[in-house]
Parts: sequence; C-alpha cells; structure tokens
Amino acid sequence: MHDDGYGELTSIDFSKEVIQQMIKRNNEPTNKGKTRPSLKFRVMDATKMAGLEDSTFDVVMDKCLLDAVLCGEDSTRKALKMLREVGRVLRAGGIYLMFSYAAPKHRIFYLRNRLVRMEVRCFKLQHMDAWLRG
Repeated sequence: MHDDGYGELTSIDFSKEVIQQMIKRNNEPTNKGKTRPSLKFRVMDATKMAGLEDSTFDVVMDKCLLDAVLCGEDSTRKALKMLREVGRVLRAGGIYLMFSYAAPKHRIFYLRNRLVRMEVRCFKLQHMDAWLRG
C-alpha cells in the first residue's frame, strides 16, 4: 500500500519478533531501490490499544485477525473487546475493512453486537483464478 501512495500506515502485532522482522524488511531497499521509513510498526494487543488515541485512523484493515481471535480461548469476549477498540480508534465515518475466511453469517453477530454496533456491508471476493482469467 505504501508503494501505491498510502503514506501514513501503522501496523500492529502482539509479537515483538514479527514487528522486528517488519521493521527490518521495510528498512531494506525494495526492488525499486526505495526504503519505507515512514511506515510505523508497534507491538500492541488489538484488544487493548492503549497506545493509540481515540479517533486516530480513517481506515482499520483486518487481515483475518478476527478469525484468529475467534480460534482462541475466551474468543467471544476477546473478539468484542477487539472490535470495541477498533471502533474507538476509528474516526467518525471511518471504515473497518475486514478480510475473513468465514462466511458473513459467522461474523455478523460480532459486528452488529450492541457493544460494537458497526454498520455492515459484505462483499464476496472472487477466487483469484477467476479474477486472473478476467
């Protein structure tokens, strides 16, 4: 995304090792000879993003994080806690863009829960083979 012009990007992960790898990877020159020093990486738990102020982001992108949270212990409570935090760090009118392997019917409960209350629109992405064939 950075290379396509999205300049202010912040990534979080609860794993210090993953964040260290991402910092190293993005400080090395890309195949175009550029580095990405403006990218921010933070060790942080998505269920308690205390280091981020309210209304910080226009967009929060979730690449199967909710799926991973729902595979763990105490999953419903942690998923709702995570989604409340997402709502807190999003600006008014912001977008939570969630990618999931689960069917929408398995995620709607969490997104429309009275503690979260997100407006939900679902889009099914085509399989990559179909997309590549045009």
